Amino acid sequence: MDAHFPKVLLLLAFSTLKGQITGVVTSSRTGKPIPNVLVMGEGINWAETNEDGEFTLPKRFRGIKAAPEVPVTVRIDGYQPITQIAASDSANMTISLAEAAGRKIPLCKQAPKRTFATMRFTLPTGAGKPRGFSDADYAGIWIEFRNDAKTFYLRIMSGSLCCGGHALARTYLRSNSISETAWSARLRDRLIAGMDSRGTNSDGTHWRWIGPLVGEQADYEGADDEAAKYFDSILDTLCISPRR
Repeated sequence: MDAHFPKVLLLLAFSTLKGQITGVVTSSRTGKPIPNVLVMGEGINWAETNEDGEFTLPKRFRGIKAAPEVPVTVRIDGYQPITQIAASDSANMTISLAEAAGRKIPLCKQAPKRTFATMRFTLPTGAGKPRGFSDADYAGIWIEFRNDAKTFYLRIMSGSLCCGGHALARTYLRSNSISETAWSARLRDRLIAGMDSRGTNSDGTHWRWIGPLVGEQADYEGADDEAAKYFDSILDTLCISPRR
């Protein structure tokens, strides 16, 4: 018997191959379809619109306890990115994008130490030393903020299998409000593009996610007003540096 067979059975016991989300992306100003739009579903589940603005996300396994709703994020240069919630994993969506200029991220002024990441941030004076973590596929740091006996965390991580281009589905699904901005930076002959998303949960806490399509991200979740303000002061210092 194949040694991997029991693992496959275990996967199928807790997940099911679901339907496909389809749709069309149009301009809110002209009503015309927009080709070459990046469409992101759950995890690393991406598609691009064709010349008629149509897309079909690949089928994927979902946990049997996964919520029926699926956040779908769309992004292309020159338009305001947006995340809409598909009612199910077999929904057909019509998504309208408004024209908007994205944020330009500066290049870092100082030469970096050896690093595999391009996103860099500056910590406030007096900040505690970040705590590092690593796995076979990624590495990163935790930055702490303590307030009224509570501890909140900002995570910055990178790795070849890190990240999916936007926040996790559960983050979007529990949000009362969401604000998203596209950003880009020109690094030598390469354009780096990403998302900066933030929201407020039903309990009044806050979250924020920043990163390119794959390989890096910085995020916090469940932060109170004071912690979110502190973490935002760090995330707003984002600059892009070459890898070494």
